Amino acid sequence: MSLFVASIHFLLLSIIIYQLKQKYKSQPLVRWWYVAIFVKLLFGVFYGLIYLKIYGGGGDSFLYYKEVSVLVNLAYTDFGEYWNIFWYNQYNPYINISIDAWRQERVLATIKFLSILQIFTLNDYWLQSFYLSFLSAWGIWKLANTLIKIFPSTYFSAIFAFLLFPSVQLWSSGYTKESITMFFLCFSLSYFLEIYFNYAKISNKWHYLKIFLLFFATIIWLYLVKFYYLAALLPTIFAFIIVDFIVKKIKIKYHFLKIVLFLFVWFSLVIPITQLHSALKIDYFLLALVYNHNTTYIASHPNDLIHYSIYPVQGYITLEGYSLYSFLYNAPTAFFSACFRPFLWETYGQKLKILMALENTFFLFSVLIGTFCAFRIKIKSNHSHYFLVLALLWYSIILLTILAFASPNLGSLMRYRIAVYPFLLYLFLGWIETYIIEFRLEMKNKLKIK
Repeated sequence: MSLFVASIHFLLLSIIIYQLKQKYKSQPLVRWWYVAIFVKLLFGVFYGLIYLKIYGGGGDSFLYYKEVSVLVNLAYTDFGEYWNIFWYNQYNPYINISIDAWRQERVLATIKFLSILQIFTLNDYWLQSFYLSFLSAWGIWKLANTLIKIFPSTYFSAIFAFLLFPSVQLWSSGYTKESITMFFLCFSLSYFLEIYFNYAKISNKWHYLKIFLLFFATIIWLYLVKFYYLAALLPTIFAFIIVDFIVKKIKIKYHFLKIVLFLFVWFSLVIPITQLHSALKIDYFLLALVYNHNTTYIASHPNDLIHYSIYPVQGYITLEGYSLYSFLYNAPTAFFSACFRPFLWETYGQKLKILMALENTFFLFSVLIGTFCAFRIKIKSNHSHYFLVLALLWYSIILLTILAFASPNLGSLMRYRIAVYPFLLYLFLGWIETYIIEFRLEMKNKLKIK
């Protein structure tokens, strides 16, 4: 890293961070702005060092960097050819991008996006890591603020789940597509919730245009790179809007009927969507899951895998063995494993897996205690709040189940689930925090009466 280049970028990044703090000085978590950025940058360094020292420069992070470097070097020598690849995916066998990258649209899309940043930073891996970590921290911090506005009693839960929880920080930091994904996902969700719950301060048409472009960029990015996220997210958001509108017009008293209505609307949206394109049809979708599952299954150690019972075999799924019935039969195993595994007895002395298991144990107790507190909370939420929580739970169930099938490796699943994990952790910790607040108020009132 050139000291001069690094100094220029650190100065630029510092100015951006300071200016944004001034812009967000009225936000609930403004005091945590610098902490959130610092923690993210620190974990971005940890992320790079893990792949550099433990995996010897292997893994997705440095493999992407090497592929991007090839494309960027082409930009320096033949910008016209780089332009053709960037916009038209024009294959050139003489360019040393791997065949796998050419064949996988999501990999090629990531390489092209990162090439812009790599040109900007003059090929420096760590500077790119800082910028990507900053973007991720910005998006996550903004969403945490929005959630606190909607649910004021969950202040510390939002801080811990989104800004401090180790695995959330690690796997959404550094030179990785997850950093970009969390920026787009969290920023877009934040604006959507602010607009829907009337917290957004939109001053002019240009602001509307910026929000629209952000939503559009998020959809394009998720479609190209994280299609599973988009497949779970879009119908859930539309189901939330539709059901909330219906219940505001037609009063429904029983929670069970609200849940049934939400699921009915969700499936009513999903079924027509599967008919729009052959790639969205159920059979094709399941086949894609099987392909991704088997690719990961073959390349992983048995101790690192989720083993599904697919009749008549276990683990590797044959073309004759996959079906919608098999998917539904194994869905509980997939969801449970994505949430809570590996357990402490599944670590086999590996340090990283021990840390993963400790976090999962903490999350398990948070779920148990949070569920208990949820039934004891006396605050009456409005319909919109209720359906937001319901939508969050359903989105988490669907996406975690899909991810656990597509990537049965527990290590890689820890990384992929960060698009869901902080939301679930926030939800259960939020119930605990709200219950504690109510309990303290109740005790204080009793003491006053006495």
